[in-house]
Amino acid sequence: MNTTPPTECPSWAALAAHAEQSRAVHLRELFANDRQRSAHLVAEAAGVRYDYSRQRLGAVTLRLLSHLAEERGLAAWREALLSGKVVNTTENRAAWHTAL
Repeated sequence: MNTTPPTECPSWAALAAHAEQSRAVHLRELFANDRQRSAHLVAEAAGVRYDYSRQRLGAVTLRLLSHLAEERGLAAWREALLSGKVVNTTENRAAWHTAL
């Protein structure tokens, strides 16, 4: 599994550059350019609704975040966590967050 700090990954640099470019964009502009923004930037899980439409993100941001997750090996880390493998090497034991 990838233990390189996220900030040292190429995907992080791309995400940081994108964030800097997006800083000047106003939310009004994002909504004006995408009338369906409030519909497709929403997720629901466990009875909680997450509305990302009021953040400065879009398809490019989500793609860059996905690349970072892939580069960091998020799927392998998630699988290790959920299967009880040691993921926190400082404590040298399995994390049982899922048991809560």
